[in-house]
Amino acid sequence: MTTYGARSPHRAWIEIDHSALVENLAQLRRRAGSGRQVIAVVKANAYGHGAIEVSRTLVRHGVERLAVATLGEGIALRDAGITVPILILWGLGAPEAAAAIAADLEAIVYDRPGIELLARAAADVGARASVHLKVHSGLGRQGSEPAAA
Repeated sequence: MTTYGARSPHRAWIEIDHSALVENLAQLRRRAGSGRQVIAVVKANAYGHGAIEVSRTLVRHGVERLAVATLGEGIALRDAGITVPILILWGLGAPEAAAAIAADLEAIVYDRPGIELLARAAADVGARASVHLKVHSGLGRQGSEPAAA
């Protein structure tokens, strides 16, 4: 009979060293220089490391902003009491826009229809929309052309 140790009955598990996470943040800050904000990407449950726990550690150590992939991920962080700005990396559709604004989440926009969608949703809930304009930088992904930005 094989025993997998006291920590898990499974063959695989992950342990997160939050002191190493904090040190990585400090290294990033030293390299980036003063006056720069850090947006920590915690999408996909912080890549399997626990989005809420990782976010709390990073915010406690000075991360100014967080980024998630979806509306649900952003709302989960808000529900956990995390108050720093949170950016949703994927675009929002009409059903999600009002919920994102109500949760004070920042949406990525890259065209006029996206801006108009968020403006309408903000007016509907009596709030203002916080947006991040994504500009095409040559990677062939989403983004407004620089001249149209």
